[in-house]
Amino acid sequence: MLRDRHHALHTSSEFTVPTGLTLACVLLLALAIRAYVIWTQTYLIFPDETFQYLEQGHRLAFGSGIIPWEFFDGVRSWLLPGITAAVMWIAAAFTSAPIDYLRLIRLLCAALSLIVVYAGFRMMLRRDGSPGALAAGLLCAVWFELLYFAPAVLTEAIGAHCAIGAMVLGDGGEATVRRR
Repeated sequence: MLRDRHHALHTSSEFTVPTGLTLACVLLLALAIRAYVIWTQTYLIFPDETFQYLEQGHRLAFGSGIIPWEFFDGVRSWLLPGITAAVMWIAAAFTSAPIDYLRLIRLLCAALSLIVVYAGFRMMLRRDGSPGALAAGLLCAVWFELLYFAPAVLTEAIGAHCAIGAMVLGDGGEATVRRR
């Protein structure tokens, strides 16, 4: 009976108020660190970030720019440039500084990257309870590679965040920890 109670405590997928508050604090910390990086650092991970996505978004929003062959031949999707164009077009109503809409786009990418923090927290909550969830959430919140790639406007980074989110949604919350 004690073993069943211990198993139920460590495999429950339901949030309690303290657990939900802990998750909210970890997510806020992760977002604050990512926002600080976005506001204080300017870096380029890969040239495609600028030429294939941001410039194409700018061209869609404001009408000037070069169209690379990948878009003519249908090799690249217009989804990411379309989203960046919408953000740029809306932001242009409030500011004339391009750095502002670039920061906004990067902040949206960083917000999407919080899925990784949420997933780490949820997986460890089921496996090890609140202490494990807090440790995993904090590790995902501050890990340098996750911070570096969080604001990237690249299909690979955004696709990875969406895939992790899909895995969390598709998990179903069943306790499937088996030991041999």
